[in-house]
This record gives sequence, structure tokens and C-alpha cells, in this order.
Amino acid sequence: MRAYRNAARTIGTLGTPVETVLKTDGHALQELPGIGPEMVGACEARGYEYVAITDHTKAVRVAGGLTAAGFRKQTRAIDALRKRVSTPFVLKGAEVDILEDGSLDLDDETLAVFDIVIASVHSRFTMSKAEMTRRIVRAVQHPRVHILGHPTGRLIGGREPIRWTCPR
Repeated sequence: MRAYRNAARTIGTLGTPVETVLKTDGHALQELPGIGPEMVGACEARGYEYVAITDHTKAVRVAGGLTAAGFRKQTRAIDALRKRVSTPFVLKGAEVDILEDGSLDLDDETLAVFDIVIASVHSRFTMSKAEMTRRIVRAVQHPRVHILGHPTGRLIGGREPIRWTCPR
């Protein structure tokens, strides 16, 4: 939700109340047993229509990424939570890593249970523009991918943007 608070400051400076714009937390990170009525209640209090639980996969070690088994456990917890609360609606998802060849670091069977999949580059940021473009295009063409996360890969003050071309 930190990203949304930062967005709120930006939107607020434009004169638009953030509450009228944001209706979701689309990238909530939760480690079990953190998924529960408290988190959903906080989203409901903000007027969110849904919340997407999209933890990182195992390739993102610094984020404590989950394995396929960890995601299976998490999806069972979300299924149980869905039976207890209806608003906001809780989506099952993951932020998967785009590997060097453009494949994803989570198997198709696991991806199939998600409502939403974010694919992001988390390594090999200095590939050539052509290589990076092939990598990203292959990943977003995967039938289970819905969102390209971190499309620039930039880390302000820490890393330059990745070089790639978004084809039409």
C-alpha cells in the first residue's frame, strides 16, 4: 500500500482526492498467516472494491518469494477467506519473475489457479535492447500474464531504466 500512498500524494497535488481514484490495492504482499479479515477490513475501510494478493515468486530472494508449494498454501488461505468476507473481493495472484529467456519462474499449473499474474524483470537489467525486448515480449505473451510490472525497471537513485522497445 506504500505505492498507493505515494500515488495519493501525487494525485492530491493535482487537486483530485485520491479516494475518488483508487478502488483497489493491486499488489498486496502478504506472508502467511497475514491474510485475514484485518487486512481485508483495512481495504474495505479505504473503500476498495478488491484487493489482489500478489506475492513475489522464489526468484526474488530479497522479497522472501514463495515457491509453488507456498502459493498453493496461500491460495487455500484466500479461498477460506473468501468464504468469510465478500467486500472487498480478494484476488489470488503472484508477481512472477521474467527469466533471462523470457520464460516465467513459476510453472503453468500453479499460474492457472491465479486470478491475476504480474510479470516483472528483477535481474539482468543490462541486457541489450533487442535481448530485453525479446525477453519481455515473450513473457507478456504468456496466456496467464495480465500485467507487466516495473516496465522501466528503474530504481530512482539506484538503477537506470532497462532498455527495451514496446512493440505495437
